Amino acid sequence: MSETVAPLKTDTFDCLGRPKYPQGTTGAVSRLAAYLGVSRQRANRLLLEGRIEGAFKTPAGVWMLPSASPTVIHRRRGPRLTLGALAAAKRAAALKQAKRELRMLRGGQL
Repeated sequence: MSETVAPLKTDTFDCLGRPKYPQGTTGAVSRLAAYLGVSRQRANRLLLEGRIEGAFKTPAGVWMLPSASPTVIHRRRGPRLTLGALAAAKRAAALKQAKRELRMLRGGQL
């Protein structure tokens, strides 16, 4: 048996080749997850962290998403340095640079 496959519609993709943001009656989190290609839990976490540009939650508890393609606000990875840790890191870097310059003055000897 040969199966027939429906041709891919070209109007379902945007100019970057991503699927167009689906507009329908399904929930906003599910639509966002389908558009971004992530799980519903990940999409919900992005919404709760405020990382979807233009998205907001109504007083009724419903997520409202922008009508255009939603974009994820990227953030920096890794732990944030406290002011004390940042000052210590700067002191260590300055000390390392001073030692390097002293070795160069001594002719590259250790």
